[in-house]
Amino acid sequence: MAATAEILRHLTKQEFLFWAASQIGTTESPPGSNQVKYWLNTKPSWNGASWCAAFLQSGAKVGGKDMTDDFGWGPYYVPQIEADARAAGQWHTTPKVGDWVVMGKTKSSHIGIVEKVTRQGALGSKDLVITTIEGNTSPSNVGSQNNGDGVYRKKRTGKFVRGFFRPNYAPSPPVTHPTTTTTTTTPTTAHPLRWSREDVHAMQFLLEAALDSHWGADTELRAQAFRAVAAASLPQNRTQIKIVQAIVDVSGDGSYGPETRAAVRVIVKKFQKILKVEQDSNWGPGTDRAFVAFHKEWRGK
Repeated sequence: MAATAEILRHLTKQEFLFWAASQIGTTESPPGSNQVKYWLNTKPSWNGASWCAAFLQSGAKVGGKDMTDDFGWGPYYVPQIEADARAAGQWHTTPKVGDWVVMGKTKSSHIGIVEKVTRQGALGSKDLVITTIEGNTSPSNVGSQNNGDGVYRKKRTGKFVRGFFRPNYAPSPPVTHPTTTTTTTTPTTAHPLRWSREDVHAMQFLLEAALDSHWGADTELRAQAFRAVAAASLPQNRTQIKIVQAIVDVSGDGSYGPETRAAVRVIVKKFQKILKVEQDSNWGPGTDRAFVAFHKEWRGK
């Protein structure tokens, strides 16, 4: 029987990434048991087995159904996912955001989703650098990487990467552009944009978001977290601080200490350049008003 491709009928790539990011910090209960909620809506009888694939398939079920079991093992066995991807023509050697990355020293033993591609390179080399979100891994490079306790964001090189499975996500909504409108009496023209799509791309680069020049769910999550942390007048939470710490490459302890504050100020100044406001490294009222206007122009576009 031919392999069946993964089809997410109602879930775009950005929505899937938003869901995956929202799961970061989820851990096994009880600790060390391999028992997680992701088995409960996929294959409950397997709750207690290795669950890196179940994590992704649980997200896939949000938008459609998990991969059809063509060969007996099904979608929760990483070697089978690789085999199905190869047979379906969805196996790739260079990554794109949203790909499912298959890892293992001698065989397929772990899987995650690519959130960001920092640098392309050959499989098996340290030239390839990606950011992933993975289940059943450890929060750092200490401890098991394919049988850890939770869902974490990881920075990986290509050292143990075998390849990339590219699911068929639902298409993103079409991009709309301002148009000139007329009535039977007075012609009117849409208000000209203050910022360009290149500015969206530049902001995504600062936020380490997917560089697609569209303000989708992933960019929204990161931008609002950064705004909350950078602007002293806004409430913030530990999850937002951890998101920002990952962006600025500071240890993700969830506390807004001097190291995080200094790193944030560097990025704020770059934000201010994009927003066309005074570059003083402080997220004050002027910067926030400009961000709100930018957000109004480009959210969802």
